[in-house]
Amino acid sequence: MPAVVGGAAAFKADATTYLGANPSILSAPGGIEGAINDFAWQHNPGSEAARDWLRCTPKAAVFCDIEAWQPAALCAGARELRIVPAGADAGVRYLPYQADKLTYMRLDPAARWVFTGPIEGCFVYVVTHGGNTYLFHVNANAVGGAGNALTKDTKLRAALNTLLPGGVIVHRLARDDYGTMPPEGRPFRGFVYGRDTGGGWEFRFFSFILDGAAAVALHPATVLPDGSGMLA
Repeated sequence: MPAVVGGAAAFKADATTYLGANPSILSAPGGIEGAINDFAWQHNPGSEAARDWLRCTPKAAVFCDIEAWQPAALCAGARELRIVPAGADAGVRYLPYQADKLTYMRLDPAARWVFTGPIEGCFVYVVTHGGNTYLFHVNANAVGGAGNALTKDTKLRAALNTLLPGGVIVHRLARDDYGTMPPEGRPFRGFVYGRDTGGGWEFRFFSFILDGAAAVALHPATVLPDGSGMLA
């Protein structure tokens, strides 16, 4: 799978146009999330079964960037945006997910781009608190059916009440916002990215149906919904 020359630069220059022409999967191969981030469990940290609320902090001297690759492993008609090691700080941050856990990251002053994903059911939230912007990625695979959305919103609300009291939920991205709806059923992939516009952060999501040689876009680089849909 060869890298696409100029692909990452084209994405950064105009991500919306790039994704419209090149449906892409976000990937972070090789355990890079641990190489570039320091992790700290902040809820039940002493219990491996019950621990939650994983704080991710970019390391001070280990950096990452993105590269475009083609074709994507899961869909020949798509590309990958890969989180890759970098020799200098390119301003790129990556927030991984953890099964049935909440992960989050404060966007530091040097951050210019942030990515989280892939998403296939997780909820993603953007929160502001004390002049800072935070990105949250919440997974609740263990809870099925109608209670899944409430579980994720409740997990997020509990974390905010403890970690960022008074924090404002600016955006809430739910599965129904980016995924296929019954009876569709075809597999899909998505991811969220944020960009520092110079006047504040802008967050968008992209998702498409995996369809072999083709990639059928569901949501081409759409702005994240606001936070008004909270159930908790």
